[in-house]
Amino acid sequence: MTHDRSRKSRPDDTERAAPVTPAAASHEEHLLDKALDDTFPASDPVAEVPEEAAAPPEEQAQESLLDTALEMSFPASDPISVETSITRIEHAPETANAHDDHQNSNEVEESEKAAQQTTRHAHHHRR
Repeated sequence: MTHDRSRKSRPDDTERAAPVTPAAASHEEHLLDKALDDTFPASDPVAEVPEEAAAPPEEQAQESLLDTALEMSFPASDPISVETSITRIEHAPETANAHDDHQNSNEVEESEKAAQQTTRHAHHHRR
């Protein structure tokens, strides 16, 4: 579709711009202020949150030990106690291997042994 450039389809800016009176400008400012108030606090910039400083190594070690103690005590009904008299950690306590240290470890071992024997027995009969 081609437009005929000889005809003006829209009035240009000088034809449609009406002079603004001080009363109209004041009314428009009032409407803009009201619209801005209605959008508060969405128009406010996001507040910057200061970054947390890295915890000292002692605090990180204590947090790690507390996390480990919590994992080892789960699912206990009583929370672990935090002893404030500990001022220095000489070495981390040994942790149990979670794969081997659980409630049904004996049953798992027996099941694995039975599966190995069944597999060996099946391979022995194929030969």
